[in-house]
Amino acid sequence: MGDAKSLIKFMNTIMEPMTEIIIDEKGTVDKYIGDAIMAYWNAPLDVDNHADRAVRASLKQLHALNDLNITLRNNPEFANVTKMSDDNKLPIIDIGIGLNSGVAIVGEMGSKQRSDYTVIGDPITLGARLESLCKHYNSKLNISNFTKDKLTGEYIYRFLDSVTVKGQPEHIEIWQIHG
Repeated sequence: MGDAKSLIKFMNTIMEPMTEIIIDEKGTVDKYIGDAIMAYWNAPLDVDNHADRAVRASLKQLHALNDLNITLRNNPEFANVTKMSDDNKLPIIDIGIGLNSGVAIVGEMGSKQRSDYTVIGDPITLGARLESLCKHYNSKLNISNFTKDKLTGEYIYRFLDSVTVKGQPEHIEIWQIHG
């Protein structure tokens, strides 16, 4: 990027539209972890069709990538990143998303001096693992069978795998959603 200010502007240019999509679909942004966004639905208040809303937000984010990459490419401040992506024949920004559904612990966590309202639990960990498997399966949006079972909308699915996750007694199905 050249300098820290450019990197911050670059990251904020990416995070702004992606965050808006999550909020528009009634999601809560929990935190930004480097270049990732952790979000959840259905807490602290119930959200109707929260699994569908999470999938819709994810699909909207994936569809927004083309315009976002054009915006980044047209900004001369990001010429270093554009050159790097061109040299490696990669898009400037490409993302993978993992979604899982389940009962998690939601609340204020930390210490008396510093705390965050956040979510923890096995379902959260599985969502993160599903995201990390996007590269392995050459997928953009991986969901678990737990999320798939909650969906009411019509989507194009592809079964990817059935795996055993450390600490989980049952097999987890990994599904890809195309649209």
